[in-house]
Amino acid sequence: MAYWQRAGYRARQRVGDREAITHFRKGLDVLQTLPHTRERIRQEVDMLGELWVVLLNTQGLIAEAEPLLTRARLLCEPLGDTP
Repeated sequence: MAYWQRAGYRARQRVGDREAITHFRKGLDVLQTLPHTRERIRQEVDMLGELWVVLLNTQGLIAEAEPLLTRARLLCEPLGDTP
């Protein structure tokens, strides 16, 4: 999953946002298969944030953005890191 996240970052810098979206989504899929640890939660929140930014850049404010932010907030609550 870290590889997908790095691929997403690199795609944003070199190739473009559409490829980055694919990489971030694949990374999020892989994260769902891992145990629910603090580190995994933080990685998912980071990746959700990156995906949100790319979607915002490419598609503007879309209906898909709200569930991403809601998921990130819910993941942060048990960590005591909701802001």
